[in-house]
Amino acid sequence: MGSWSLLGGLALQLSLLCLIVPTRAANKCYYPNGDESTDTPCFFDGDISHCCASSAICLTNKLCLSLDEPYHLSRGSCTDLDWRSGNCPTICKDAQQSSGAAVVPLNTTGPDPTFCCNSLFTNTTSGDLICGYVKGSPQTPFMVANGTAIPGVAALSNLVKGSSNTSSPVANDTSTPRTGSSITSNNSNDVAIGAGVGVPLGVIALLSIGWALWERRKRKRASLLAQPVHMEPLHPYQPVTNDRNFGVSELGAYTAKPAELNQNQLRG
Repeated sequence: MGSWSLLGGLALQLSLLCLIVPTRAANKCYYPNGDESTDTPCFFDGDISHCCASSAICLTNKLCLSLDEPYHLSRGSCTDLDWRSGNCPTICKDAQQSSGAAVVPLNTTGPDPTFCCNSLFTNTTSGDLICGYVKGSPQTPFMVANGTAIPGVAALSNLVKGSSNTSSPVANDTSTPRTGSSITSNNSNDVAIGAGVGVPLGVIALLSIGWALWERRKRKRASLLAQPVHMEPLHPYQPVTNDRNFGVSELGAYTAKPAELNQNQLRG
């Protein structure tokens, strides 16, 4: 009877372990080539999620917004090891597969800004900027859908979540738009982060960036205050004893040189 109880207890523990392990594994992020990244998942609802660096802002269009000027966009990683889920980013998936990829603005003067992955080149004939190569082939410029900042994760981990809002689908992405907590606003133009770099950011986006920068400064200041401070005297000194004896020092040895006496000194 005792053996059956022991086996039953072990079976229960193994069952619980099997439930826990997939949950922990789902929180890991991977680059397109399968390498594990240090990014943070942007959603923790148990489903596949795109990931961004802890110092960046997660966006609902599956991209990341850097807090370093000029606040550029990038493709991060994904919790799906094989990148087959529709929740993984499709933009710049084939570019720089062993790490994140920059989403570089190509033309932001018109109503529909266009972007490239990683780099731009100058056409030697026309002088116009063109997209660089990905896997040996020239890129085709693409557009980026608007996205909203996702509070509570990555750089906005300390920002309180608001009500749910649905993001716009990414161009050429047929997956169901992801619903997540976002910052609310009475004006829809303020909620959407401008489609990339080179166009004005919405008020809410600026607030998100301001909050994240403030959090970064606060953490940096806390780390500086935690470091020990060493105080040293400006000039070296020696203590004076009570009998006002400032110490005894020996004089250097002095050897007199021989000198000849003249005749007057000898007679005297």
